[in-house]
Amino acid sequence: MEPQQTNFELELDDVSVVSMTQAAKWAKIIAIIFAVCCALGVLFGLFASTMLGTFMSQYGGAYGSMFSAMSGFIAVIILIVAAIAGVFIYLLLSFANNTSRAMLTKDPVSLEKGTGALKNYFLLGGIFAILGLLFTLINLFR
Repeated sequence: MEPQQTNFELELDDVSVVSMTQAAKWAKIIAIIFAVCCALGVLFGLFASTMLGTFMSQYGGAYGSMFSAMSGFIAVIILIVAAIAGVFIYLLLSFANNTSRAMLTKDPVSLEKGTGALKNYFLLGGIFAILGLLFTLINLFR
């Protein structure tokens, strides 16, 4: 017996197309603002880390070299957080670009890519939210 293949085609009405287009535009704006804030945060964080290391190596006394090395560790942490934020930015921009393209060209593959990127965005956000709650509970009952 052959498996039945169904050709399920989704039709979007005008209201849905307008809503998806507006969601894509807002996602792009939010992603750009998030990228600018992330870049400024990285620049400020690396500058502060460098200044802290320089200050501690000059005025830290016997522990100056230890604090200087710790500023390098802080810089690595900042870069890791920026990389994670970069993944969020990429997923949100991917949703916005693919969904906009899909609404203009009526391309179901672009819509699938866009909604897949949004699913991954929310999945990653949910994972980090659960991790944040877990760490908060651990610290609460310590």
